[in-house]
Amino acid sequence: MTHYICTGECKGQTDDPNVGTCQAESCDKHGEPLTACECEDGAHGA
Repeated sequence: MTHYICTGECKGQTDDPNVGTCQAESCDKHGEPLTACECEDGAHGA
């Protein structure tokens, strides 16, 4: 299932494609686009 992750320090994720950007104000990628991920194991390709 597609989910969307922040590649910044917060490592946030959402299933909602409408969120679009990182919402964590303390994150170094706040306001930047989230990355689509299809992983099944929750590792996000790490």
